[in-house]
Amino acid sequence: MGWGIRKKLIVFLMLVTVLPFGSSIAITYYQTTKALNERFVSTNHDLIVKGMEDITSYLQDIAEMSTVLYRYTPFMNVFRDGISDDIQNNQEEVYRALIYLFNTRPEIEQMHLYINNGKDSYTIYHSSLSGRGKYENVFSHPYYSKLIHYNGYSLIEPPHLIYSYNHLSLIPNSEKVKVLSFHNIIRDVPSDNFLGFLSIDINLSKISSIADRLYTKGAEDLYIMNENGRVIYSSNNKVIGTKNNEKWFQQVKQMSSSSKSIEWKDQHFSGVIVSERFSEQFKNWYIVKRIPYNVLYQSARQTALMNIFIGLVTLVIVLFATMVVSFKLTAPIKVLSANMKKVENGEFAADFDSLGNDEIGMLAGTLNQ
Repeated sequence: MGWGIRKKLIVFLMLVTVLPFGSSIAITYYQTTKALNERFVSTNHDLIVKGMEDITSYLQDIAEMSTVLYRYTPFMNVFRDGISDDIQNNQEEVYRALIYLFNTRPEIEQMHLYINNGKDSYTIYHSSLSGRGKYENVFSHPYYSKLIHYNGYSLIEPPHLIYSYNHLSLIPNSEKVKVLSFHNIIRDVPSDNFLGFLSIDINLSKISSIADRLYTKGAEDLYIMNENGRVIYSSNNKVIGTKNNEKWFQQVKQMSSSSKSIEWKDQHFSGVIVSERFSEQFKNWYIVKRIPYNVLYQSARQTALMNIFIGLVTLVIVLFATMVVSFKLTAPIKVLSANMKKVENGEFAADFDSLGNDEIGMLAGTLNQ
């Protein structure tokens, strides 16, 4: 026996309701996910750009601390004449300048001052001033040897365990922390004659406070790398100060200046990498944020699932209405069919009057006559 009209009607009505609704839900999910993902990536890129600007401003402030010395004439005279010219007064000037600079930033761990005239060296560590020390082989320090031939005035040494300059500071092993060092050359402006060096070691607390606003701990990763790939800061403390040789970073460095992100998948990470390159003094530094797919899609899934839920509720209502309509339409037909069989069997007392006033009822009335 073939399908009855009721079954055909139910299937037809379900097809014309389920297919459009199902297609609408699928398209909505795809479009919503795509749009939210693009907006999420754009928002995160804007966020790290703002963080990059804040970090750049902070690093420039630290690098320019040595310029304060140029405005202090008695101290510059010590650089030019040397400590031995008037050792008591000159050392007081040195101590006064070091204490002043040290107290301008709470994150400063240590400072080292080298005066080339006389090769004298002083340090201040945790507010403790060292005595006078001779630094005969000052250019054995790799950054001092670079600075003497450098056109600029400051070089940054990537994060490393704090060490004692010229063995003047007493630093217990238990207090050794990772610091970022700013090595500055002091020149006799405008003659450009070399006068000495000033090194400033800072802990990473301030950089951390800025960077922590840029990512979600435990869910996302953040990296700041210098031009050589050394990790200046990371959400993973273990890699700070090390060189980033990961393949994803090599890919980031090959991105065009107009690109904001790339998608990446390997055994350690699967998601989107948003990055930006520093400019000005820190050219070719990178700030990178890695966002796993499960975090990226979370917002999109929540929105899409809400739309799907609304769609499914609507679909259930439509299906229920479809069933009601099909039964309403086919019930009189079934009665008419049953009465026709009675007539075929010679039962002329079949009731055709209760089938309503629509077309089926009119047909039943005609048969009744």
